[in-house]
Amino acid sequence: FIPFFLIFFAIFSGFSLFSYEDGEYGSINNLFGRLGYFFSYLCFYFIGRSAYLIPLCSIGFGFILFQKKDIQIRRLGIATAILLVSGAVFSTVFEREIHSLRH
Repeated sequence: FIPFFLIFFAIFSGFSLFSYEDGEYGSINNLFGRLGYFFSYLCFYFIGRSAYLIPLCSIGFGFILFQKKDIQIRRLGIATAILLVSGAVFSTVFEREIHSLRH
């Protein structure tokens, strides 16, 4: 059950995050409607650009759990939390440099 949930969550979070638009019409343009808009808003608010790692981690861990039944879920959760926090810190610290590369 958990691998399928993680793969579905990866699809949901990926489409929600990539179709996110800030502003008045963001919930209309999001592929998952208001739920996707609020999910994306909260992800970007709390962890910033590292929110794009959520679908990647979910689909990766979903496939890992699908292939191996004896994996400890607690370790995967801790690894995900560490990856998201370190990505958030990295994108916050180097925000100016990342922004200057885009322009």
